[in-house]
Parts: sequence; structure tokens; C-alpha cells
Amino acid sequence: MIMTNKIPKDSLGSPFSKWELTVKETFALDGLYKRIHDFLVEEQWKDLNGGDVDSGGDEFEDYYFQRTQGDMKFHVIWWRATKRPKIHGNKYVQFYLILDMVTQALKDKEVIHNGQKIGLHNGEFKVNAQLFLVDEDPNSPGNAQWNEHPILSFVKKRFWNRENKGVMGACKGELMKFSNDLYELIQRYTGVLPEGPVRDFSPVKGTHN
Repeated sequence: MIMTNKIPKDSLGSPFSKWELTVKETFALDGLYKRIHDFLVEEQWKDLNGGDVDSGGDEFEDYYFQRTQGDMKFHVIWWRATKRPKIHGNKYVQFYLILDMVTQALKDKEVIHNGQKIGLHNGEFKVNAQLFLVDEDPNSPGNAQWNEHPILSFVKKRFWNRENKGVMGACKGELMKFSNDLYELIQRYTGVLPEGPVRDFSPVKGTHN
């Protein structure tokens, strides 16, 4: 099911944070898939169907394609998610996540881990993330009709900034931290960052192979 039309692209503007990561390591694709999913749920992101996690609001996958050529697999995976900031006092700020993942020439590979044979994948994995911070407040300086008024625009802008500047700053900090944490999660799980906790290669049931 394609859900991308539910992201208000006209109001997104430029990404607040964006990055691209290419992985050429041996890792478990299904395990990484599960790790990212669980991280989004833990951070209270929801899919674009509007439900909460308990009612199936964690169906982040917007598009999944897999092609097999000989012993190689190629994937195109799109995830879309949204959430309200955690900070109290926020009513109108909305976060959006566009996460596109592509694999190239992925091959199955077996390794011995803790005395057990584990099935992994080897090839190229590329992820592109874009995170957006959208202000949906009808009275914010960028949205309100009074913004065009030569006098009211000045008064309203000063009042709105005084009341909301701290809230917006906290929202930006929250989104940037999430962006950095997601980037590091993928790095560590795939072995791009070897330092830190021991990598968990264990396969995860119920995810795509």
C-alpha cells in the first residue's frame, strides 16, 4: 500500500536534517529491519494511517520490492512515519520521516558466532533519511494571513516568538537527536562503527528475508 500521498509535501519545505549512509559490511538485513522498527516504536513514531502502535500504527513500510538475480538479491524499501514532539506545550509542530533503503547484489553468507552458524547478508546497503519539522500553527509567522499586514505582522511575530521560541528550540533539538541516534544505530548494527557493544547477529523472526 502506498501512503506517500499522506505526507503534506507542499508544506514540508527543505529537510530539517538529512543524511545518506552506504554500508558494505556483513550483517543481518532482517535484524536491521527489526532494529529500526523497534527504535521508531520506542521513540513513539507512528505510521501515516493515524493509528497508535497498539492498534497497528507501526506499519511504517510504505513500499517493498525484492528482485532475485541468480544468488543475488536487490531491494527497494520505503518507510514513512510521523510524530508529535515529546515536549510539553507543543500543539502544532509535526515531525515527518522519509526513510528510503536500497540493497545491491546482496548475497547470503554464513558465519560462526558464539559457536553457532548464523545466516547473514553481504553486499551493498544504502539508506537515505530525510527528517522534516512542520509548523502547523495557524498563528505562526509563516502561516497566518495576518503575516501580510504591514503593522499586525510585526506585533504578532514578536508575540509569537516570545511565547513559542523556547518550544520550537526544544523541538528542533529533539528531532536532531533522533536523527543522530538513528544514524548511529544503523552504523553500529551493520559494523560501520566497530566500537561499542558487541553486535547482535541473531536472526529476527517475522521480518523480510
